[in-house]
Amino acid sequence: MRKLLFLLFLFSVCQVVVQAQDDVPPFEIFGGYTYLKTGSGYDQDLHGWNTSVSGNLTRHFAIKADFAGHYDNYTVRTAFNNVEVDNSLHTFMFGPQFNMRSSDRVNPFIHAIFGVARDITNARQGNARATIADTGFAMALGGGVDAKLGEHVSWRVFQTDYLLTRYRNPQRFPVRKESVHHFRVATGLVFH
Repeated sequence: MRKLLFLLFLFSVCQVVVQAQDDVPPFEIFGGYTYLKTGSGYDQDLHGWNTSVSGNLTRHFAIKADFAGHYDNYTVRTAFNNVEVDNSLHTFMFGPQFNMRSSDRVNPFIHAIFGVARDITNARQGNARATIADTGFAMALGGGVDAKLGEHVSWRVFQTDYLLTRYRNPQRFPVRKESVHHFRVATGLVFH
């Protein structure tokens, strides 16, 4: 009985020592601002929000769920009337994240996340209205740097991504897939 209690005590002490050496939070939650430069040929600048949840499986490997919304509205001038256009792009992506954790204060990371994108364009000209919506494949390859501000909060100094969206909408593209290449930058707070 004493040997069993001693082994349990020794195991508990070893667990505490291992956790102290590998002081990595189980989850990290990010929320912040994002800017998206579209490669759609219309040279759009979209602004919005980005949030993600990362589950740290080890010190250097996490599974990430990333959600973002990007928005823009603009006016197209025609000879007869102006056309008011509202555009939104939402992405829902998941995948691995690799953390460098080079120090206690700074965490550089890279990720490859995959999922879906939802693009909605609303156009109004006088009393006429039209909506085109499409859902397709989305992929983001990128990374960033988190700087620790306190025990449970960090600042995502930057996150940059190459974002690919691929749609197939019979209303716009009857026989081919439309691939759009974007550039995305985000910053905000990380809670852990």
